[in-house]
Parts: sequence; C-alpha cells; structure tokens
Amino acid sequence: MKNKNKLYSYSIVSLLTLTTVLGLLYSNNLIATTAPRRIKFKFTTEEDNRLSELVELNVEENWLAIATNMPGRNARQCKERWLCYLNPTINRELWTQEEVDKLIKMEEMFPNRWAHIVTCFPNSTALNVRNKFIFLQRKRAREIKRLNKQVAAPVEAVALVVENQEDVNFFDFYDINY
Repeated sequence: MKNKNKLYSYSIVSLLTLTTVLGLLYSNNLIATTAPRRIKFKFTTEEDNRLSELVELNVEENWLAIATNMPGRNARQCKERWLCYLNPTINRELWTQEEVDKLIKMEEMFPNRWAHIVTCFPNSTALNVRNKFIFLQRKRAREIKRLNKQVAAPVEAVALVVENQEDVNFFDFYDINY
C-alpha cells in the first residue's frame, strides 16, 4: 500500500512536469503546432498557357475539373488566375479622367466595397479597381507631401531673416503696403 501511494505520487509529479515542459515547448514554438506551410509559387507562362487552353476546352468552367489537369494548383487558384489576370475580356486600357473621378466618387459612397464598385466599370475586376484606387491615394499623398515642402521652405527662410534682424515688419516680405 505504501509503495502504491509512492508510485502514484511519482506519476502525478512526472505528468505535471511533462505537461509543463511540453507547454513551454509549444509556447516558445519549439514544437510545431500546425502543419508545415506550403511554399507558394507564381504561375509560370507555361501554366498560364495551359490554363487558357483548359478554360477554352471546358466551356462551363468547371474549376475542379480544370484544376485536376493543373498539377500543384487547386480550383480556387485556377479560378482567380483566370478571372483576375488571364481572361481576355478584362479591360486593360488606361483609365480616363472620367473613370478616375467616378472611382473616387464611388469609393466615397461605398468605402472598400470593391465587388460593388466594380459593377460600375464594365470588363474590370475588383482587384484592378482596388489597385487603381490605392495608386491614386499614394499619388495624392506624394503630391501633398511635395506641396508641404514647398510651403515650408519660404516660412523657414522668413524665420532665418527674422532671427538676424531685430526690427522686421512682417508685411515687408509680401510687399503689402499698410
């Protein structure tokens, strides 16, 4: 009876120690808790050509059937590649100023609802519309930054002149007569 209690206490202590050690290993990512990540590869030109051929042969666009003929690709990848990049009906022309204005107006009305906004732009994808809007935002931010630098330069020059002279009239710098 004495030995059984001793054995029981050792097994509890060893179990607690084991769970503690495993918990530390998991928390420090020393033991992988998830399946290994798949390495992603870009579509090659051969894969693009093969996908285009398969879509032409498969008129009903059965993406699962198409993906079975594309080794290393699943149905979602094939569908997105075709609909967003390879489809010949996609409008690839430069954007007109009217389209840009319309895009800005639509994004103000429906913020970040690209699937809804794209309905106003025939033969465009939501990805193309979103990328164009992000490009316009970055371009505008660069212009604002450039303008702020131009405005800041004269103010700094005035501040330097004022530091060097004791009695300076502000209106002298802008040729205002009062």
